[in-house]
Amino acid sequence: MSITVAKSAGFCFGVNRAINIVNSLLDKNVKVSTLGPIIHNMEVVNELESRGCKAVENIDEVEKDATLVIRSHGVPKYVIDKLDENGVKYEVDVKDGQKTGFFLDQKYNRLAIQRLCKGKKVLDCFTHMGTFALNAGIAGAADDKLQDSRRLLPVLSLSC
Repeated sequence: MSITVAKSAGFCFGVNRAINIVNSLLDKNVKVSTLGPIIHNMEVVNELESRGCKAVENIDEVEKDATLVIRSHGVPKYVIDKLDENGVKYEVDVKDGQKTGFFLDQKYNRLAIQRLCKGKKVLDCFTHMGTFALNAGIAGAADDKLQDSRRLLPVLSLSC
């Protein structure tokens, strides 16, 4: 039997990717939380923590302005399904893709609505889930309405 010892050792692709994502965000001064330790190597976890990365055990512990990074070994589907974005809680079936009507790439546009609409009248036209109207409502819009694109219902008032 022949045994070959590697000259160097390292992390797998998924672990490297997770570490690189967190480091990239921290380099940009983004507040970062991870759902549990990002990897099982506590030396790396402690180094990321010293840079400002906060490991949380529950999605409800993530600060409102933090970016949540899912650990490299994943989380159960029910955790992904329960998102709290910009102060609005959604339950979304991320596994089955964008057909839910909840477009993940619109996170910062929904946040922008909160900054723009306080005291103003807002109409969320051709909506599917009402996410812009919900964000307007929690930010203090004087009047927020939505038009459901699936049923072309009359404009409805939301009570947020």
